[in-house]
Amino acid sequence: MEIEKQNYKTYVTRYRKYYAQNVVPFIKSKHATAYSMIILSLFTISFFGMFAIRPTLTTITELKRQIDDSKQLNEALQNKINQVIAAQEQYQLIKDFVPAINNALPNRPELASLLRDIENIASEKGATLSAIQVNSITYLPQSTQSGSLQTVAENEQPIIIDMTIKLNGTYEQTSAFLQKLLSIRRTVTAQTMELAASSEEASLNLVLKLNGYYLK
Repeated sequence: MEIEKQNYKTYVTRYRKYYAQNVVPFIKSKHATAYSMIILSLFTISFFGMFAIRPTLTTITELKRQIDDSKQLNEALQNKINQVIAAQEQYQLIKDFVPAINNALPNRPELASLLRDIENIASEKGATLSAIQVNSITYLPQSTQSGSLQTVAENEQPIIIDMTIKLNGTYEQTSAFLQKLLSIRRTVTAQTMELAASSEEASLNLVLKLNGYYLK
């Protein structure tokens, strides 16, 4: 046991001597101080940087997502703009025909205007218009549309104005009246026509059932 104590004392003495001669001078040296400051700085940066950088990275990720969403929104908006521009170009091509289309199928009955046109045509062709009877105004369901009326938009349903016209005139006057009437801008179609000799010489009585149209 005495030997072990002597060895232990010898070991401690040697360690103290080594510590005093090598470790203490190194710690006190400028290099050790610099290394310690560098290590401490790196540790501090790493420790606090984790808390400072993480919100920044989260913000960057969120901004990137917003940028991607903005790009998609911009692309959709640009598509809408292109569609509007294309529609405007198409409208420019047909705008000169719009008044004629509105006259052919107005969005109101415009009954007074239609009756006035009929009277003017009869007077122009020299025929005598004895009566115009408006029998009914009938809604035409889309399923029963025919001909050019099938191209009407779903939200614009045509309405029928059912009329009966009684006219007296010569064959030439009656024929000219029919040709002029069925060629006016307003859409009208003849449903039935009855011709009978008049009591007047070379004169005919015409009974014409006519349909006019407008859009609902």
